[in-house]
Amino acid sequence: MKTIFKGRAMLALAAAGALCAHAAEVKIDFGRPVGPVKRVNGVGQPPLVGKLASWPMLHYLKEAGIPYSRLHDVGGWLGGGLFVDIPNLFPNFDADENDPKSYRFAYTDSLMKALDENGVEPFFRLGVTIENFVERGYPPVNIMPPKDYAKWGRICEHVIRHYTEGWADGFKMKIAYWEIWNEPENHPEIGKNPMWRGDYSPLFNPLTYKPHKAYYAFTAFNELRKRGTAVAAQVSGDKNLWVAAAKGEKDAAVMMANDSDRAIPLTCDFHGGIVTACRITYKDRTDADVPMPPALPPRSFLVATMDLR
Repeated sequence: MKTIFKGRAMLALAAAGALCAHAAEVKIDFGRPVGPVKRVNGVGQPPLVGKLASWPMLHYLKEAGIPYSRLHDVGGWLGGGLFVDIPNLFPNFDADENDPKSYRFAYTDSLMKALDENGVEPFFRLGVTIENFVERGYPPVNIMPPKDYAKWGRICEHVIRHYTEGWADGFKMKIAYWEIWNEPENHPEIGKNPMWRGDYSPLFNPLTYKPHKAYYAFTAFNELRKRGTAVAAQVSGDKNLWVAAAKGEKDAAVMMANDSDRAIPLTCDFHGGIVTACRITYKDRTDADVPMPPALPPRSFLVATMDLR
């Protein structure tokens, strides 16, 4: 009860504080379809936590309707040096690349099957995970190109065939995207290219096995994807408010995001749509069920579903 009261109080305070500002006007025209909702909600690495083969967190990807997972940086310290990377799939570069016994597919097979079972198509990166800690005084690892480009290419060919043509007791999966290495233009001087220096893009907490707040932006977007048809959405009065909307046969969904550090008051015209549910995420609440708020709190997003009948 305290949590519910605090959340509603925070929303009320945000609305009161926003009264001094001009309201952002949101207009949704469900009678103006603008095309299908695009599949722009792919993510990076899948959550590699839990017991091998059970993959207890991949269901979150399915529940959010995530279409793609980019398999980059899954072979390093989080992956235990077992998954996806070419050195993990083909441990001895001097071995015969035409011999199925030269490959170690079992670990990546387990991951690929789990992704497939959860409706997620791999965005497969053919290359290596870069563990570069030069700034901490350690030598970089695996940043040099292969000693035999042609052989490396043939190895990649066999990996692709394993997952799409069934080679070496493999699979016939739909994998549209194959990426060769990563960030070759990271630094203007090739000799100084560290490749990966960014802080560690996660959606999940590996200690609690629960999603972070950012994950719920994907579940919110999935409400649009489930309706299928994007419709005209117009915002005026505030450049920090972003809105998208979609409709199905009998209902619709509207997603809003405030990327500023202040509350934004709202004036909404939903073209006759009646809000039936609203869920909001911001600093003090996570995917919380609330009435449609009069103002959107700082650094927040919400998704409202509504009846069009």
